[in-house]
Amino acid sequence: MKIAFQSFSLILIILLSFLLSCENEESLIGTDFITNNPHSLTTYDVVSDQIVSRSIPNINTSGSGNNNMLGGYFDPFFGKTKVGFSWQIRPTSNTIPSSLESISDIYISIPYLGHYGLQGLDSTQVSLDIDLYELKESILGNIYSLTKNDFNKSLITSTTKYLSEIQNENDSSLFINDLQIYNGFATSLFNALQVDGSDGVLSEPDLALLQNNFLSQFNGLNLSVSNLSLNPENGTILYMNTGSDEAILGIEFQNGNNETDTLEFEMKKENLNIFNHFEHKTSINDSTLLLQSMGGAYSIIDMAFLSNLKDSGYIGVNKAELILHLAESNGAFPKPDTLVLYEYLDSPQSNNTRPYPNNIVSYALWDSTNTQYAFNIVDHVQRVISEGETPAYRLQISSPESNVHRVVLNKTNKPVELNLLLIKEETIQE
Repeated sequence: MKIAFQSFSLILIILLSFLLSCENEESLIGTDFITNNPHSLTTYDVVSDQIVSRSIPNINTSGSGNNNMLGGYFDPFFGKTKVGFSWQIRPTSNTIPSSLESISDIYISIPYLGHYGLQGLDSTQVSLDIDLYELKESILGNIYSLTKNDFNKSLITSTTKYLSEIQNENDSSLFINDLQIYNGFATSLFNALQVDGSDGVLSEPDLALLQNNFLSQFNGLNLSVSNLSLNPENGTILYMNTGSDEAILGIEFQNGNNETDTLEFEMKKENLNIFNHFEHKTSINDSTLLLQSMGGAYSIIDMAFLSNLKDSGYIGVNKAELILHLAESNGAFPKPDTLVLYEYLDSPQSNNTRPYPNNIVSYALWDSTNTQYAFNIVDHVQRVISEGETPAYRLQISSPESNVHRVVLNKTNKPVELNLLLIKEETIQE
């Protein structure tokens, strides 16, 4: 028995069909292009319907890491993109205002980490119309499943902030104050601080009792944006450090000694829920491959012809590299550092942002020299040959719920490539 090495090149011709609402997963059937010639270079061309792209237009997903996102812009490829977040707050002290009239200020301060948008934005020209809401439904408990609709909420106030203002004010924070003038919100917040005792309201209840009572009475807050500019240069998405100890809601009030005191409310701490809400309106594009974070566009790649390698006498894989090239039309948007390739499983998880955490095939880092992403999929192609694994994959940006990246990849001028170097069993002639 002899082992011979053979080199293969696969050019993927892609059809990108965007679905802007959740659909039933569909089965993709590949075509066998295998040429059984053990001593010549063989090329597989994959029919165009072997890659399909999908998008989840509206989702809530549990916020992870130390930041949440707020903002939006119009993208020439991905259309309108918006992101906001909803969160619970909890008092950190049992020293509470004695009355609504004693409150002199209610404010929100959340540290700013950075922003995403076209490179070279003029921060003095980029503005966001920011809306602050009170949640009208509970987000208590551990909720990890995705939902299509935003939470029920009631508008408290709207304010316009320039990016330069956020970068410079209050040590680089989003700062909204004078919220006590909105009587409905102030009353709701104040009433949730009242804990009934045997003789009426407790003036200084136990902190744990106060916190539990508050969480059952006050659902939380939401930050969103509206009135997005049609000019991509006038939009951006902010990274907000909601995990910081300085991310607070504060109430300033006059205490019993006629001194100004402050009651702070923490966010994104233990047992406090926070959710990102993403909205997309992505248009169909047949000439490029689009990927987007935040529950946006992802692709399903079915290379069913690889299942025929074993029948053609191939027994091992020396090299298997899937290469995707950046399109010039990506423009001045920053590229994501990492793409991820999952095994594709037709299951209820298929529309989740992280569908199969235990079924990652490979990661690909951004290669700025060659302007491409390259996946090493040797191990999985070997399992396709040896164990009959299904050669279907889900391609997306890594950690899509904690960043706002997007990328436009080439599909026509520089098609996706699969380069294979396989080991074939050669029959000895007697």
